[in-house]
Amino acid sequence: MVADEPRRRGTAALLYTLWLTRRSVEAANRAARAAEVSVKLAREAAVAQLRAYMFTGTVHSKLPDHPLWPLEVRVEVRNFGPTPAYDVRPWLCVFIDGYPDLGEPFEPRTADLRFTTSILPPNGHFELYAHAGESLSGSLPGLKASTSAVYVFGEIHYKDVFGHTRWTKFRLVCVGENFGKGSFQLCLEGNEAS
Repeated sequence: MVADEPRRRGTAALLYTLWLTRRSVEAANRAARAAEVSVKLAREAAVAQLRAYMFTGTVHSKLPDHPLWPLEVRVEVRNFGPTPAYDVRPWLCVFIDGYPDLGEPFEPRTADLRFTTSILPPNGHFELYAHAGESLSGSLPGLKASTSAVYVFGEIHYKDVFGHTRWTKFRLVCVGENFGKGSFQLCLEGNEAS
């Protein structure tokens, strides 16, 4: 019996050591999972902080010299992010329709689209030009009475420095006294980005 006592103590010590080892392994696993989550969050934060952000800058229109000519609109496309945007492919369409209720959902015709492809550095910008596609002569009374408006629709597709494909959709309107100034504002709907 006396010889069994050291064996029991040894077995108890071994079991206690195994229990402590298991707790240490579980704690290490929890720490590793927490570190993985932390690294993932840091990576996502870095991407969000360092990626390119494309949107419109200034938008303005120029009244034509003759009422039979279409309205010209210029839209500045700008990279507001700290890294370049690659394979930038914007399109732009301008038309005149009812206000405040825009008619049927807008689907651009291929002839209306203006395409270009480029690389845009941080704070870089370029302008897109488009015409309303119709003369102003028939639209002027509605534009002056705020029953019609000039709408600008467009999208900007690009890749960020991390290789992710991104897009921005924009919809702007020029109505009422803003028509005479040629200034546009964002519509309540139709503006979104990835």
